[in-house]
Amino acid sequence: MNLADEVRQHAARRPDQPALVEPAGASSSRVATTWRELDERVDAAASLLGGWGLRAPQRVVLHGDSSAALVVAHLACLRTGLVSTPANPQATLLELGALTTTTGASLLLTDQDPATLVDALPDDLPVRPLRDVLGVPPADAAPIAGPGDPEALAVLVQTSGSVSQPQTVMLSHRSLATGSRQVAEVAGLGPSNVVLALLPFFHVWGLNGTLGAALHAGSTTVLANDLGPELLALMAEEGVTEMPVTPTVLFRLMQMPGVRTGLPQGLRLVSAGAPLSTALAREFTRVTGARVEQAYGLTEAGPGVCSTIGSPELISGSHVGTPLPGVEVRIGSGYGDQSEPGEVHVRGDNLFSGYWPDGRGGPDADGWFATGDLGYLSEGHLHLVGRLREVVIVSGFNVYPSEVEEVLLLHPAVQAAAVVGHPEEQTGESLVAFVSLAPGRRGLSLGDLERHCEQHLARYKCPSEIYVLERMPRSITGKIRKSELRELVDALEDEQ
Repeated sequence: MNLADEVRQHAARRPDQPALVEPAGASSSRVATTWRELDERVDAAASLLGGWGLRAPQRVVLHGDSSAALVVAHLACLRTGLVSTPANPQATLLELGALTTTTGASLLLTDQDPATLVDALPDDLPVRPLRDVLGVPPADAAPIAGPGDPEALAVLVQTSGSVSQPQTVMLSHRSLATGSRQVAEVAGLGPSNVVLALLPFFHVWGLNGTLGAALHAGSTTVLANDLGPELLALMAEEGVTEMPVTPTVLFRLMQMPGVRTGLPQGLRLVSAGAPLSTALAREFTRVTGARVEQAYGLTEAGPGVCSTIGSPELISGSHVGTPLPGVEVRIGSGYGDQSEPGEVHVRGDNLFSGYWPDGRGGPDADGWFATGDLGYLSEGHLHLVGRLREVVIVSGFNVYPSEVEEVLLLHPAVQAAAVVGHPEEQTGESLVAFVSLAPGRRGLSLGDLERHCEQHLARYKCPSEIYVLERMPRSITGKIRKSELRELVDALEDEQ
């Protein structure tokens, strides 16, 4: 099933029900798009893309905040067999250029001024305003026939953007449709639900765990881009029933004036993308009276694996619930004691096809994928205890220390750099950097180094703390001992 085909089905069944709502802004009024209008706009955008000469399976990078135009462009790509490739609208020019080059993009659609981007992009890459997809297609352009193969590539999502080589996940139409259905089913979503899409669409939980699930279920999606002071009023006015969040969003929401009594009655919050601390979940419930569910997933799972929805209570921060419908979970090979910690393996039709461009690293011949996470099973519930991989999850976004280290090493005063993750209540984890200076560079300003990072990295990838060491702890082979750096972070925190 193509997710864009489900839009057509909803247009036939409930043509006048709102599919999308764009809230009023400083210079714009509220705009509601019905299912009929959404389907017609997707067809028109598909014709437009075809008129521009695009053909499956070329890649189209979508660079912008959450909007009706971005949703239409995404669905038009799916309907025509083009590959939707969402980009972080806050990415640096270096990161955006790396994404378009890595994926071999044939078009960039952006809500920013194209003239400000072209210098960082391949010379032959066309750049057009994202709003153009809402225009009228050429009279002689017919919609392109959509892909009939469920294994055809639908979306490319990066697990992190970088100046090195990030992992680019290949999600097929089978993966996309299955993943959205699984989330919708476990949440019990239907046409009467109103989903607040606050998570960005370049993140798989925003793209498919929020937007995709709502599209599958026929729910109304309210598009939002920030936690502004008007958010609580917006949620009340639109009758929001579902709010996917990250721990960072949850923390900021709890600080908002009026949140104690301002959340809609019966609102369900599901936290995903980063570990949710028990203290934060319980404090939010104490302040607002609303229970917070936790979900566990991966970009490679498109996105869901487990959820606490339906569980008696959130037992602890490590408890991520039971597998979603159609998802199997085992520890290690599955033959040992499943209550003992080991690497979590998952299997299901929601899994990715592999990593771009050649499909390497995908599920094995029996369909199992080793997640790199450590966990155990207790009475069918999964508990996570750590990660084999070094990736750090900041505010729900994966950050590879190597990419931050590479940027630090671009600074002429830095001779060596190492980055480690550290638990942090608001963001789940934070990045702590250690550097040693090149000979003769004793007067380095940490402020200068922080500005250097901000110029080359998205904000969530910038270290929250930077320490200068006279020399790095190293093994006999010369590798930096990051375990000692983590111990040093703990010691420094204890001193504060």
